[in-house]
Amino acid sequence: MSFFFSLRWESLGFIVAWFVNMNILVFTKFGKGNVCLVDPLFSSPDGIIAVLLWGFAYLSIATAYESVPWLSFVFFLEKTFYVYRWIYILSPWNTKYKREVKGWGLPEKAQHDILSKTFYLLYGIVDLFFAIFFFYIFI
Repeated sequence: MSFFFSLRWESLGFIVAWFVNMNILVFTKFGKGNVCLVDPLFSSPDGIIAVLLWGFAYLSIATAYESVPWLSFVFFLEKTFYVYRWIYILSPWNTKYKREVKGWGLPEKAQHDILSKTFYLLYGIVDLFFAIFFFYIFI
């Protein structure tokens, strides 16, 4: 336990980013939940595995982030992409993913499941936070 107390806050940020990404398994119910019905990015094991691999990449540099600043920039770009996807899924311009609602909001398939609602309400905000964090580490 003292290991975590001896880490710099930046290292803890990478560890928290890893933990957040691991939660994709909970929110997608291991690939079987409504989250998977709304966004094709999460509808296949490949998309879920990609999120897990990004998480392990964050964890792998948690104590060595200063040696690889450009990798933090790559993480910033990755999180920016996910924020864009989140905005698009919730936006009125989303005609690609079978939206049943008009205007801004959660797609119908995400409204009947508490995990899906929670996921879509948080995922873009959390990814925006980590995009800013990774950009801060980069600069």
